[in-house]
Amino acid sequence: MILKLQLFFRKLTLQKSEQFALFTIEDTGIGIALEHLNLIFNRFWREDSVRSTQEGTGLGLSIVQAIVMSQGGKIKVTSTLKLGTSFEVSLPLFS
Repeated sequence: MILKLQLFFRKLTLQKSEQFALFTIEDTGIGIALEHLNLIFNRFWREDSVRSTQEGTGLGLSIVQAIVMSQGGKIKVTSTLKLGTSFEVSLPLFS
């Protein structure tokens, strides 16, 4: 079996506090319009302008959100058009 992994991010940071692990992933992509930020975690949602130019099904972020929430974590997103997007995932640490 061959696993092909493509990484398209500018910065990945990992931090740990007493209660949480914090992952931040930043890219330098096309960004996400402010009015679409509340839609990106919906299953099968894709912004109209990228439907014909970029591959994907619109499931990735909804899967990530479901996994993070199932572990008691949170995911936040910030984005600026033409500059990129940042995702912050916090997961509780269990002892």
